[in-house]
Amino acid sequence: MEYDDLSREDLIQELTHANALLEQFFRENEENIQLMWTGNLGHWYWDVQKNLVRYNWLKVKVLGYTKEEVPEDIGYEFFTEKLHPDDYAYVMENMVEHLKGTTDLYEVEYRIQAKDGSWKWFYDRGAVTLRDDDGSAVLLTGVVFDTTEKKLKEEALFENEKQLREALALRDKFMSIIAHDLKSPFNSLMGFSSLLLDGSKKRDSETIEKYARLVYETSQSTYNLLLNLLEWSRFQTGRMTYKPELLSVQKMVLETLSVLESQAVSKAIKITTRIDEGLSLEADYQMISAVLRNLISNAVKFTHNGGFVHVEVEHIEKGVRFWVSDNGVGIQKDDFSKLFRVDSDFSLTGTGNEKGTGLGLSLCKEFVDKHKGHISVESEWGKGSTFVFTLPQL
Repeated sequence: MEYDDLSREDLIQELTHANALLEQFFRENEENIQLMWTGNLGHWYWDVQKNLVRYNWLKVKVLGYTKEEVPEDIGYEFFTEKLHPDDYAYVMENMVEHLKGTTDLYEVEYRIQAKDGSWKWFYDRGAVTLRDDDGSAVLLTGVVFDTTEKKLKEEALFENEKQLREALALRDKFMSIIAHDLKSPFNSLMGFSSLLLDGSKKRDSETIEKYARLVYETSQSTYNLLLNLLEWSRFQTGRMTYKPELLSVQKMVLETLSVLESQAVSKAIKITTRIDEGLSLEADYQMISAVLRNLISNAVKFTHNGGFVHVEVEHIEKGVRFWVSDNGVGIQKDDFSKLFRVDSDFSLTGTGNEKGTGLGLSLCKEFVDKHKGHISVESEWGKGSTFVFTLPQL
């Protein structure tokens, strides 16, 4: 069409028609256009010899800067000085290798700090598009993408995978306990009970007392194991709610000891206490009493007949510290890291042949962590152990 021959009205009509066609094109292809540019922060150009970077406005906008805050031409340091410390060397090494011509492309993914202090993930891909007669880089051209959302999704997937592995480890632990650690004591209970029933009249009182004591000790250890299983299950499934309240520490310790008294008496183990007078603590009674029960029960379990267990509680700055000490068999240092993990499959046999699963200490750590506290162990093989946990004053 010869536009020179058109009148002013005809030109306006043609332009209007062209605009309508253009609008229709963008309307019909809007989704594809947006998809093509999603996350793309545009192209950048670096004049290497003059150290001038021309960038797409989106690249600095996503970092939280306004046009007034960033000049149109800047040096590469504007971006490199904001790189995450763990990524800096990797990014600069890639750039240097490409500038030397060792690699065909400069291609990196890194974290860069935004104006508000948060970290954004960028994916950069570029290449030298001009070199001088000596082969030195003159112009580097590239494109950059904001990959923060993708990285967050990857991290979420990784966290989900981690939680799934932990859940599977927990399931395997439960199955092991149910299949072995519960089955064995019940077999013992049924066996000794059967012997008592079948031959009680034919056996002397000493033998009957021996069998009865074995039945009692097995029942007690199995009951403690069931308590741990129930508490662990309730905590993991969210059915054990965290309910802190003001507690008398002395009362809580004495109530816990009363439950374990027979276990200590059966091995002639002396339990002593030292608790700061009038000491109180805001904590969840059910959880912290379970921690004490497990630590004291373990101390009795791994202490020889006639030994001692000492429980001490004192006020410290901004919190309360608990000690449970014994002069029992102790723990080898190589095993310290296995004690509080549910997936470690680490357990020891007590001095009275008591069985353990390792679940109790895992439960202790969960409950102490819930209170934002800390639990640790000090031990010397053959000389005893001391478990220490501290709880902050809420």
